[in-house]
Amino acid sequence: MTARYFKVPLSLTATAWVPVVAPIDCDHFWIRAQDGQSVILESMTDRETGDEGFDDILPGGALQYLPLPCGSRRFPEGTVITYLRAQSNNCVAVATFIL
Repeated sequence: MTARYFKVPLSLTATAWVPVVAPIDCDHFWIRAQDGQSVILESMTDRETGDEGFDDILPGGALQYLPLPCGSRRFPEGTVITYLRAQSNNCVAVATFIL
């Protein structure tokens, strides 16, 4: 039986943006900030234009969910979904990818 979801822990620092890449074709994705630290999410558009004005702050323990719109798989395998970095210090975020 094929796995229906994957969880990927991501080690983050406050200085480097980490790309979140879909390890499988998936319809749903969410990220949870761990360790009580806040995580900054940056959209692909923000990253390409260098505009940091639209970053989302995800407080420690909070969950950000991106559902599937109508149509085919939203996030094909290998797609960079977003970029993350810790708001301060180092922390861990857990990305969950669901078929």
